[in-house]
Amino acid sequence: MRSVVVKIPYGGVFAMTELLTRLLYVHELMWFRIDAATTKEINAQKRKGLERWLPAFTRDQDVDWTA
Repeated sequence: MRSVVVKIPYGGVFAMTELLTRLLYVHELMWFRIDAATTKEINAQKRKGLERWLPAFTRDQDVDWTA
């Protein structure tokens, strides 16, 4: 199991969900879950270390992200 905390603009949620759903369909993923974090959970210092969702995901070489 892998957990990733990423920053994502509102419109990017749709693109990310589409990609993850396609990966489920082609059996690259078994399941996924998206949780929203509040500003209380992610402080300013932690926020600086966040990166965008696609670069954070594609670092995992066990998944074929081109599905």
